[in-house]
Amino acid sequence: MTQREQAPKTFESVSPTPEQDRIMKIGTALATTAYELNNGYRVRKGQPLQFIDDSALINQSGSRSVNLSIPDGTTVVQTFNNSKTGVNAFVAVNKTSGEIYIGIAGTNGVGADAPDTREDLLNLGVNHARELFGDSEFHAALREASLAIGDISKFNGIVLGGQSLAGVIAPLLGMMLVHGYPGIEDSIKALNDLGITAEKIKVVSVNGMGFEYAAKQAGFTTAQAEYFSSVAQVNRLVVYNKITGQFDLVSQFGGKFYGNDWILEVEEATTVAQLHRNEYGVAEGVGRVGGDLTRLRSGTVPTLNHETVSRNLYLLGETIPIANNMVSLTWSGYVALL
Repeated sequence: MTQREQAPKTFESVSPTPEQDRIMKIGTALATTAYELNNGYRVRKGQPLQFIDDSALINQSGSRSVNLSIPDGTTVVQTFNNSKTGVNAFVAVNKTSGEIYIGIAGTNGVGADAPDTREDLLNLGVNHARELFGDSEFHAALREASLAIGDISKFNGIVLGGQSLAGVIAPLLGMMLVHGYPGIEDSIKALNDLGITAEKIKVVSVNGMGFEYAAKQAGFTTAQAEYFSSVAQVNRLVVYNKITGQFDLVSQFGGKFYGNDWILEVEEATTVAQLHRNEYGVAEGVGRVGGDLTRLRSGTVPTLNHETVSRNLYLLGETIPIANNMVSLTWSGYVALL
């Protein structure tokens, strides 16, 4: 059977806990709001952080609001925008919950976001995660957020949210905050006093790739990835059309997702683009359970092996370092949605 001809799946009876529901709603809200860094100007340092739908999609035909919220009292600590590499992210803090929030934006499409096109296919999100982790301003933002929370006993963790490409950057960055960057001695030393452990990391990936290949490419061992996912809270939301039997395409790439997969069932979103995008498939799936993610069920997302293709193009990209070459454009049908 082709993917479109699959019979409807029967998913497991396991459902998210109330705490997972809370974290996944915050993470999805962060992931959606992060697109404002690339499409608008309403996420600003020092200002309250409120949920914002992706302005590039919300007014398109058939779209709808994801209709989530970011906890009151959240303040933006710092934003990160690099037009050359495509990084768009923010760090925020909520003193009441004792949590630091990191929102990361995915790709806005080939042509509109050529640097991310390269990152999608060649680097699997590794370079974006490494850029953020290695940025002294990112370290300073985490420290400022930690100071705002106060005593380390009040620190209740870091929530990282990302969709699509950012859905693989989020767990990679979480692993780096715990283990450091592989091969770089003392890369975690500057953050040691902040109390960041695997138990404090809460990752939410929305229609993101698995991070098996990306973790390998970054230099992490399988044991490190498995340990991280067993101790940290790592959850992924994946859209699935229960009539056609079609899963979100991007979620099937990248190899294994080390963590929990929760299925957002839809009926109206049918195309590859609709299933993938926040204001279509994700919004429909969240709406169908009335915003109560404890009503979701766990499931196994099929994987499509593209490790060899990605690895070869990665090596080619290192040999011919052209920001937007014809190789990446040839694969635009694949990357346009990442």
